[in-house]
Order: sequence, then C-alpha cells, then structure tokens
Amino acid sequence: MKSKHQELENLFEQVMAEMLELFDSMTEQQMNRCLVIGKWTPGQLGLHLYKSYASIYTMKGTTIEANRPIDLNLPLIKSVLLNFEKQYQAPQEVVPSADRIVKKKLMHGLQQRVEQHREVWQQEDVSRLCT
Repeated sequence: MKSKHQELENLFEQVMAEMLELFDSMTEQQMNRCLVIGKWTPGQLGLHLYKSYASIYTMKGTTIEANRPIDLNLPLIKSVLLNFEKQYQAPQEVVPSADRIVKKKLMHGLQQRVEQHREVWQQEDVSRLCT
C-alpha cells in the first residue's frame, strides 16, 4: 500500500508531465496568442507557473511539525485551483511580463522547476509547515 506522501508525489509527477506535454505541444506562436482580450496568453501562464514554482525553496528553510495529515488541505487547494469561474489577483512577484515568450527558454525553465520540486519531494519532509 502506498503512503499518502507517495500518492501525492505520484500525483505531482503526473500533473507536471501533463503540463509540460501541453506546453510542448504548442508552437511559439500559439503560446503568444491572446485567446481572450485582457487575459494572459498560454505562454504568460507558463511564465507565471515558472515564477510561482520558485516557492519550493521555502521547503529548504525553517519548518515545523504540521500535526495533521499531509493531504488534509488537498480538497480545498483543488477547489480553489480548479475553480475557473473565480479570478484572483496574482502577487506582483509572479505576474508575467508582457514580453514575447520564447518557447525553448520557457520549457527549459519549467523543466528545471519540475526537477527542483522532484528533489525536494525526495530529500525533504514535505509534510512539515514552512515558518
């Protein structure tokens, strides 16, 4: 029987593989095409994810025991991230630029972030809380 940690790690791997495959299937032109006026292009979304995924380094900082199941907040996180009706204001640090996205550079950056996350999953206790 798989542990909750292993189940979440497997889910992470699956989602990251699907994300990379989706971005890789687009041409650079498609990545930079605005599909809805006033919204981010697919490439800008990728850059937003790249910037957001830098937060993994917080797991290498000071942490404390969580005293709760590792997957306790997973339903809440899913409900927020998969609610496409609601829109949130991204923190300035993770807002993508309006510059043209270079597909090769974005893909390389996302692949690096995925590898960094993988290392943390394998080397750190991700059940702990960052302080």
